[in-house]
Amino acid sequence: GCHQAILFLTDGEMTDNETTFFDLIGRKRNGYSDSGREPPVMFTYSFGSIAASKAEVPKRIACEYGGVWASIEDGGNLAESMGAYYKYFAQVLGSSGGDNVSWTEPYEFATGLGLGTTASAPVYDRSVTPPIFVGVVGVDISFSAMEIALGENQEATRDVFIKKITELSVASCHTIDIEECQLQSLRKFGSGDKANDGAACPNSTSTCPSSINSLRPNTPALCDETYPFNLWANEASIGRSY
Repeated sequence: GCHQAILFLTDGEMTDNETTFFDLIGRKRNGYSDSGREPPVMFTYSFGSIAASKAEVPKRIACEYGGVWASIEDGGNLAESMGAYYKYFAQVLGSSGGDNVSWTEPYEFATGLGLGTTASAPVYDRSVTPPIFVGVVGVDISFSAMEIALGENQEATRDVFIKKITELSVASCHTIDIEECQLQSLRKFGSGDKANDGAACPNSTSTCPSSINSLRPNTPALCDETYPFNLWANEASIGRSY
């Protein structure tokens, strides 16, 4: 992929030589830069009370290399906390703007309707700056439905459509350009709304317009009851033959 991430989890204390360790990380990252590639984003995690009390090294890795460190308490949801790294890349897409629609390669629908594709796109609350990731919306497109819409005997047009969808399914790379305050907010709030002031990098707060205590989680406001919630029911397709 064009962007990579390293998830580093520890449940204990650093025993290797710290200087040698950071020299190794620096050399590896320089190797990416020298070859014209983006170095991986570093996500580090201290799991359990013992690791949390010895978290200087994992936190330093995140702070020095533009990553995120999080402390996961004993009995905490390890998968949920470590899976929150997607929020970092979601913030990048939200700030980049442009067309972020993703298309799958044509595939056989499980319903037996033949070939189709799925188009999906991230949804952002752009009433605030920076934009906040809300979720993902997607739609399935059946090629048999497309043929009906185009008229009879449109196989040539369908072949062109399939070729275009296949081209669109190839991923495009977005430039990682995340603001420092966005990054600080991700560090402070991690995978939820519970703040951890100790996760923020102390040398970065000066770039934010306000103190670290005023940062807010990168989560959208709750929808009110006027929004539809039954998003799985596509009533427009009831009674159709495809």
